[in-house]
Amino acid sequence: MIGSSFPQVWRSAVLVVAGSSMLAACAATPGSADPPVATVTVAPLVAAHAERPVDEPRRRTTVRVSLEQAGKAVPIVDHRARLTRDPFVIEVPLDRVGTGVHVSVSPNRKLFDIANTGGDLPTEDGAAFGLGSSFAEKAPVPDPDLTISPEGSHYWYYDNESDNRCHEVRREDSAVIFCRRQVDSLFWVGENFRVQQPITESREPVLYLVFMKRTDERKVRPEPAWEWIEVQFES
Repeated sequence: MIGSSFPQVWRSAVLVVAGSSMLAACAATPGSADPPVATVTVAPLVAAHAERPVDEPRRRTTVRVSLEQAGKAVPIVDHRARLTRDPFVIEVPLDRVGTGVHVSVSPNRKLFDIANTGGDLPTEDGAAFGLGSSFAEKAPVPDPDLTISPEGSHYWYYDNESDNRCHEVRREDSAVIFCRRQVDSLFWVGENFRVQQPITESREPVLYLVFMKRTDERKVRPEPAWEWIEVQFES
């Protein structure tokens, strides 16, 4: 079993509040012995610009991931699914040609818990979802396995028929592309070892799958969309 330790990504929000204005006037009643009384009118504070409050969780949109086994859809309930120890299929949506989805696979639930509690997935260099951390895969047809490593993630994308990381492509309409990946084995990668293990021979009771894609590639720190699934294997 391979463990991992990932740093948290800082988060911030800015709240800018405009000031208020005050108009005061003083008047005395003629012939009255009482001193003048000041009448004060105070305008309420108005927020001129307010982005996300500091304590508001980051907005998330889940990636619509599907699992299939033996030709049938596998229910995913509360981010959990049950599979037999047999080959299966993972299907992820790609918004358009040229986009992709990062996929982390681990027996360690740390990233799963970060996503499940609304934290920020690690995207800095060297982290599971950092730039340049995706695994190199065989082209044009990748091996039907899931790579398990604490230092990287799969990057499944579709640019065209000859440049993609899908075993099969399904189109729902003219824009959305569904990338389908066949999983027959697990590929364990550590500092001093690489082991390929058929799913049928795996003894891992649980694997944690975390999917992340960027919703707007034009932003410097784009809002990520993600899904997280605890896959429980039947004994």
